[in-house]
Amino acid sequence: MRSPEQHMTHAELMEMVSEGVIENYVFGFATPEEASHLRIQANIHPWLQTEIERVELSLEQLAFAEAPLPPVHIKQQLMHRIYQESSSYEPVTPAEDYGYDYAPTTNNHITVDKNWRIVLIALLTVITLSFIAGVYFYFKSAGY
Repeated sequence: MRSPEQHMTHAELMEMVSEGVIENYVFGFATPEEASHLRIQANIHPWLQTEIERVELSLEQLAFAEAPLPPVHIKQQLMHRIYQESSSYEPVTPAEDYGYDYAPTTNNHITVDKNWRIVLIALLTVITLSFIAGVYFYFKSAGY
């Protein structure tokens, strides 16, 4: 096989197309070498790029043609819910959602919500007590 940078003859390209390399590429089944080779050849031969786009379009059309439609009542419920939520919509910033302080401060300290501080202190206390208990029981079982 020649290097990907070299021009391929029309017959070689047609053989590659008939072997299903384009379909494998579109479906994502092509090996990295095949995909790279096909992209290079598509840049050299515009008709090959057109063929790739045609296969992608036909796959997309097939997917939409075979897709099941949702029941009509679901659309009505969804549209009703969107209307209800949009009439009482109040924007919420991420900082209000999670209790984080995203506002920049003049000092170089990280600010954390008060509830997270309590959780952090409790966690560090449990870890410290576990370490002390581990050391105690180790020395007790060793006979010291």
